[in-house]
Amino acid sequence: MFDSQRHSVLHFEMFFRDNLIKRFDPDDKLHQNITISDADRDSIANDIVRKLERSRGFRDESLTLLETAITDADAADPGFQDASAWSTALGDDLNNALGQMIVQHRSEWNANWNTVINANYRTWGLSIAERDHFKEVISQFQWWSEVVMTEGGYKSKVTGLTPGVRPFYAHPIRLLCWLHGLRREMDHEISGGHDAAGFPLSTNIAADLWKLTPVKAAASKGDTSIQLRSSVDENKFDGGSFRIKKHPKVYEISSFTANRSGTKVTSYDITFSPALEDDIRKGSQIKLGNYGWHFEQSFDWDTDLAGG
Repeated sequence: MFDSQRHSVLHFEMFFRDNLIKRFDPDDKLHQNITISDADRDSIANDIVRKLERSRGFRDESLTLLETAITDADAADPGFQDASAWSTALGDDLNNALGQMIVQHRSEWNANWNTVINANYRTWGLSIAERDHFKEVISQFQWWSEVVMTEGGYKSKVTGLTPGVRPFYAHPIRLLCWLHGLRREMDHEISGGHDAAGFPLSTNIAADLWKLTPVKAAASKGDTSIQLRSSVDENKFDGGSFRIKKHPKVYEISSFTANRSGTKVTSYDITFSPALEDDIRKGSQIKLGNYGWHFEQSFDWDTDLAGG
């Protein structure tokens, strides 16, 4: 590492500007259990290690394995000079548990390495001259600011690589499997089906075109009717369906009633099947109509990739 000669190195890394699991997974709460964040500017993940202890997605038995691995690695390599000591301390169970976590932290290509080097260079057995050389070597790999300024004509607001961004990192094989298993599905068979080429056909265009509509009154799990505001186009009810925003379950509308004050419609009660799977709060948005889509996932995020 401290050779004065420069060598070409190929490094493969995957990260994303926004939490893809939060944005796209059909399970709206999955990301809450598996995402942890480190707000520091430096490159050390001590804060992340501490947060693993409080993560709902990192079980007690995994924490015990992690603590044992850290103890074993420290005993085998007290000077932190042999990276293989850590990999040797890891087992399949711990690798699988760690591989399920999504971690947000400063990129190593945009981190403050000087504070880390200053605090640890003696432990690493470096002289002051070697410490300074190490800083110089590291600085040559800090490409982030160059991309922020411009890279091939793409500015940072286009690439998402803004100066202060902390990307999300996930196990690359798990992420690729998850992306492969993510697919778009139609909310409902539209009113006219599809032609021979697979294009949608409409017999009721109003019902086929969807829109987000707020719920006027709360409804409970098991209910088969909800109340919508009067701004809804009632033509959408005929042969229509709906689903709650960000939830894949589709409910087919069987009938509706217009509630009036004099001649003015004040709200609509719609009846549907099957019964609600979850409570709906007042003001929640539903996706009303047939011609829409949602994500479904065929790959379980907690699939064991390490132990086979």
